[in-house]
Order: sequence, then structure tokens, then C-alpha cells
Amino acid sequence: MGRYIIGFKKIKMKKLSLVRYNYDSLPKDFKKETSNPFEYFVFCYLGDIPNMGGHSYVQDIKTGKGYIFHTENLVEINKDEL
Repeated sequence: MGRYIIGFKKIKMKKLSLVRYNYDSLPKDFKKETSNPFEYFVFCYLGDIPNMGGHSYVQDIKTGKGYIFHTENLVEINKDEL
């Protein structure tokens, strides 16, 4: 369990900002040989989960489906990157 846990960093993101999942931030031995399953997804960042340190709740802007990711694996994007 502790092998892939990285120290939780305080990452500042504004609520309702647009984010992408940063697949490249995962450890190399953790990645599968497949490509990023969230490569073309754009999410709306809804905030950190208070009782789960280092985790954030995001929602896909096209489907509305919700996901929970490690905050350090999210990257804020500009509107011109859409």
C-alpha cells in the first residue's frame, strides 16, 4: 500500500478551474503499457476532499461523470488549450 504513496503536497488550484490528468507524473513501474486512459478528458476541478488528504474530486465537462484523483496528478489548463 505505501509503495506508491507520495508525500502529500499542498497544491493550490482554484475551484471550478479546468484540469487534465497528468499521466506522466505516475511512477514508471506503476504505468501499464497502455496509453493514458484520460488523455482527451477535460475535467472541472471541484475541490479537495477534506477527509481524504491529497485527493480531489473532478467532473468530466462533457458527460458530468465524477472522478477522484490524487491532487498531484492534476494539471490546470488554460481555456485556449481546449
